[in-house]
Order: sequence, then structure tokens, then C-alpha cells
Amino acid sequence: MLSLDRLELMAEYANNNDSYYKGMWYTHHIYSQGYTYEGRILGHYIGSDAEDLFLQARYNLETARFTLSYEQLRKEYPEKYDWENYQATALAELSEHTEVAFSVGYAREVESNTLLRIGLKHRF
Repeated sequence: MLSLDRLELMAEYANNNDSYYKGMWYTHHIYSQGYTYEGRILGHYIGSDAEDLFLQARYNLETARFTLSYEQLRKEYPEKYDWENYQATALAELSEHTEVAFSVGYAREVESNTLLRIGLKHRF
């Protein structure tokens, strides 16, 4: 029987958009590229001048977990960028050291992408 004791809900919201100081999240007067390595942001991937919403629901059984998640990222600077991601995952523990996971997702940005992932993990 389904029980609320097995349900986990998570929500995260971040907004670091400052219309007065554009691009200030990862900038420094000495390090002109900000907190980056070869142009890629180090730290949280939203970077500067962005708004991010993440929602997740997970249901835990004795040897399985089911997860649904949604994320929306909006950036305003240096260029406008919108991204959404929907994902569903089922994970089953086959033994104390082995688990298998199946995920399907849909991501939308300039193009729409359907993502499919099957994973097998064994801890030695």
C-alpha cells in the first residue's frame, strides 16, 4: 500500500539576476573570464543573471525508487536562453551491491530532445 512516509518532495529556486550589475555572479577584476576554466563555469551551472526552478518527487520502496523531476532555467545575460527538462527514473536494487536504473527525459531549448538512459551499477 502507498504511504506518505515513503514520499520525498524537493523544491529549489535560485534567482541571481541583477538588472543593475549584469554578469556579476562569476566576475572578478583580475580574472576577466570569471570563475571559469576554458570558458566553462565552475560552481553552479546557472552562472550569472539567471533564474532556476527545480522540482522533484521521489517514492521509496524497499528495493526500488521512482523519481519525477522538472527543471526550468532562464538566462537574460549575456544572451537570452530558456531551457526545460522533464525526467522520470525507476531504480531497482538487484542485490546489496547491484542496482539498475531506467530514465527517460525530455529537454527543450532551441531544439527538443528525448533522452533515454539505462544504467547498471555494481559496488565491489
